[in-house]
Amino acid sequence: MIYLTASERKAILITVSIITAGVLVQWIRPFTRNTTKLDYTVSDSIFYRLSYQKVIKSDKTDKVSLNKTLKTHKSPLNSINLNLANKTELTSLPRIGPKTAERIINYREKNGGFKNNKELMKVKGIGPKTFAKIKPFLKEIGPP
Repeated sequence: MIYLTASERKAILITVSIITAGVLVQWIRPFTRNTTKLDYTVSDSIFYRLSYQKVIKSDKTDKVSLNKTLKTHKSPLNSINLNLANKTELTSLPRIGPKTAERIINYREKNGGFKNNKELMKVKGIGPKTFAKIKPFLKEIGPP
């Protein structure tokens, strides 16, 4: 038989209780986990839009790197549907401020939505140059 001192018995008891608690936690954990998946698509698209705006500002003369950036980030950038976008989403587009976003929404409500993306140029304040900068961020609505 093994004779243990009081402090050795206490140390063994503490060790066994810690191991038991760890096993219990590992056994219970799968039943208590929150299984909801987080959706980061909106924040990712905002990040890509903001990154793209910085590229436009810093690379105004370097069209090659701008086109390269557009090709690399094409899928996450094409995230805004003009017929469904709210004011916040519209203002995240390059060269679109709060007033222009309101004009887009008013035009959409007045005309029953956009039939294609080029129709956006009918909104006051959006010409061919602005439309060219916005176009990569839009989902295709109808025929070009």
